Amino acid sequence: MNKQGLALQTSTGDLGLAFVDYQGKFYYNSWDLGRELADLLQEILAGFVNKVTSWDKLDFLAVSLGPGSYTSTRIGVVTARILAQQLNLPVVGISNTELLAWEEAKRQQKQAVIAVEMPASNGDIYGAIYKSYNRGMPLEEMKRCSGMTPEKWQEILEEYKQKYPEGIVILKSPAKLAYTAKYLLEISQLKMDNQEAKTTYNWKNLLPLY
Repeated sequence: MNKQGLALQTSTGDLGLAFVDYQGKFYYNSWDLGRELADLLQEILAGFVNKVTSWDKLDFLAVSLGPGSYTSTRIGVVTARILAQQLNLPVVGISNTELLAWEEAKRQQKQAVIAVEMPASNGDIYGAIYKSYNRGMPLEEMKRCSGMTPEKWQEILEEYKQKYPEGIVILKSPAKLAYTAKYLLEISQLKMDNQEAKTTYNWKNLLPLY
């Protein structure tokens, strides 16, 4: 049986909300809020939930952990922690690099090695590498998301190019990621299938990636 879930993507300043119902149907909307994110989030979130379901019918939550804007990411993670605690729900935190790799894996529909890079402070790069398998399977994290110099990232890419001569896909993150809210739900459902959700995905374990 499918679970009903709510996802929040706030890490790039634009707000993305997504909901999946028991029939597997997705609902999604986005708002380019910028500096108004903190002021308008609660009102928009309440209105969205009231349109698609009710708080007591949710089975899980999902949220982007970043990397992204420090303030925007923190707002999303703190909101998800509070909701999960108050509603006694599991909450799955997923990095933006995994969301972008998941999007590419859906496009590829075959086994692939996917490298994702995002801008960090001081000209550094957040980089992570994933391997996708058959459609509907979770991604394998081969290189964890971390901040590094562009030179170090290029060294890592060269290493993986040699290891996988058939080629790797290299992605650069777009500036706005609200649209990935649906992917938060898709990945979360897979991750919870074989886990004790309320233990593994407890709100106390939810930490942002800046």
